[in-house]
Amino acid sequence: IINAAECEPYLTSDHRVMVEHAEEVCVGVSILRKALGVKSAFIGIENNKPQPIEVMTKMAASFEGLNVLPLKVKYPQGAERNLIYAVTGKKINSKMLPADAGVIVNNVDTVISVKNAVCNNIPLIRRIITVTGDAVVNPQNFCVPTGMCYQELIDAAGGFKSTPEKIISGGPMMGTSLYSTNVPVTKNSSAILALTKDEVAEKPETPCIRCGRCV
Repeated sequence: IINAAECEPYLTSDHRVMVEHAEEVCVGVSILRKALGVKSAFIGIENNKPQPIEVMTKMAASFEGLNVLPLKVKYPQGAERNLIYAVTGKKINSKMLPADAGVIVNNVDTVISVKNAVCNNIPLIRRIITVTGDAVVNPQNFCVPTGMCYQELIDAAGGFKSTPEKIISGGPMMGTSLYSTNVPVTKNSSAILALTKDEVAEKPETPCIRCGRCV
């Protein structure tokens, strides 16, 4: 299963990769499918992304055993166990690994990295990073080398319109707040989110999802 749900708000890096590099994604999936000896592969995409679904469906038709599966829009659809259940109907309890149910889950960027490694002899030396938020002048995605400074990325996006109240590495649900932008891009980096206000605090109270905000 290829996790292309991208259920974190604001993040669009997987979206752009699937639209602009659909063939590379499919080649990477085919390499993994052959290496793992599995018959079928599924690319799970939330159905609020019609363009990637259309592009990937057309491209996948040329590859054996590759299927594109639109998924319901809900958080956390991209969580491994949730994704497996949505795609296969198999329930994975806390004591099990996906492999125990005959499933392997990878994300879009991993698939591209596999293709680059096998076909082009290029190691994992780059990441697709979304720089976004209402504090950013020109939100966009960048393909950057690992080790690049976050501040350089922010400058490339035009800098800040005003001083952000919060800067997050990653998405708003699972990301980490930053006290400084002088940190490097790592293999786990996905986004820089800069917000001028706390949108959660201004909205009415909703049922607890155990986000940990209160502590």
